[in-house]
Amino acid sequence: MPLTPCRECGRQVSTEATSCPHCGVPSPASSGRPVSPQPAMTPSPFQKPRPAPPLKSAAAAVPPKSAPAQRTAEPSTRTSYVDTNLSPGERILHRAKLHWITLSHFPALLLILAIAAFAAGAAGLPGATGAAFIFLLIFALAEFAAYMRYATSEFAITDRRVIIKVGWIGRRSLELLLSKIESIAVEQDLEGRLFDFGTIVVMGTGGTREPFQGIRSPIEFRNSVQTQIAALRTTEPRVAGSLP
Repeated sequence: MPLTPCRECGRQVSTEATSCPHCGVPSPASSGRPVSPQPAMTPSPFQKPRPAPPLKSAAAAVPPKSAPAQRTAEPSTRTSYVDTNLSPGERILHRAKLHWITLSHFPALLLILAIAAFAAGAAGLPGATGAAFIFLLIFALAEFAAYMRYATSEFAITDRRVIIKVGWIGRRSLELLLSKIESIAVEQDLEGRLFDFGTIVVMGTGGTREPFQGIRSPIEFRNSVQTQIAALRTTEPRVAGSLP
């Protein structure tokens, strides 16, 4: 019996069938030509068999989420004197720096002399122009030295001591325990009171007296030292038999 594809579902039905046994459409024959069955293809002995594609599991079908990038702590690049000389567990409570006015005291005088020498050279005074260049050179060197002193000087108060370092090539440092400080004084003239800078004088046991000039906000620095000394004394254990 010749077969033909159904005009509705495409399945093979008899050309003489009045309705499709699969989908029920009437007159399912799409053409009166019989469809000859296709011969089975035999694999060629010279053709390599194709491997079956691997089965993908449901877990493999979903792309794995990339792990969040972990931020590694960058090593600290600070190499300040205070940070490199802290004891284990020691905390910095207050920092201070030199005042910006320390950059302009002596260099400003040299700049004024250089300008005056240039003016004298313009007026025709012999040798004044050369003196002006000498003053400018000395001004540049003095300004550089003042800036390096300003940038490298450090003042810090920790929960254990006072750490001070002034200078770059010629270094002067002080590290004094809070329990060894008897008093800390502040010296300010009129200019210091106007621009909020001055000299702090640290006096320790045994009569030591260490002055440091040009510090910014010296009153605040002194108050921080006194506050920490008072807090340290309240936390010290009392000796048996001592007065309250």
